[in-house]
Amino acid sequence: MDELTVGQRDLARMWSVNERTVKREIKRLTDTEILICKRRGVRGRVAAYRLNYAQIAKLSEHCWQLVGPDFDERMKGRYREEAPVKVVQLSDYSKPVGEEMPDSSPGTWQRAMTRLAQDNADQFKAWFSQLQFIGFTGGVLTLRTPSKFAQRYIETHLTRPLLRAVEAELGPVTRLEFES
Repeated sequence: MDELTVGQRDLARMWSVNERTVKREIKRLTDTEILICKRRGVRGRVAAYRLNYAQIAKLSEHCWQLVGPDFDERMKGRYREEAPVKVVQLSDYSKPVGEEMPDSSPGTWQRAMTRLAQDNADQFKAWFSQLQFIGFTGGVLTLRTPSKFAQRYIETHLTRPLLRAVEAELGPVTRLEFES
């Protein structure tokens, strides 16, 4: 399943440190995106994490040559291949609010929402499912929220996962604007 699910208490015992150190290190690893949280640990449940191999490769690239030239060559072949530039014609996906967009078309708002739902279904259902896509022009993403409360909560707590999903589908976002 490519996931790590070990409680903080167990990690503290394995690492011979206290639980506070474990919490701090897990936070540091998720902030540097070496670990990606697949499922948050809430109400006694253990969180689930997975390794971000692309980020690990990016951070360790300067050391590949030290391991050996064959290792360096293999790693460059695997992780440094230039990804094709993704060009999304927004006119292909723009639509009046209220119309349904096809789920299968690449680079759409619906695909970004599908990503969010896969990352955390409960969070998606509570916060992201009622967002309406207004537009994306010049790096400015405009969304409509059902209330000011939902807007403020998304701005303060959920901006990172929202932008990560949208940028994967539509490209870089320079500013996020809300209408309510």
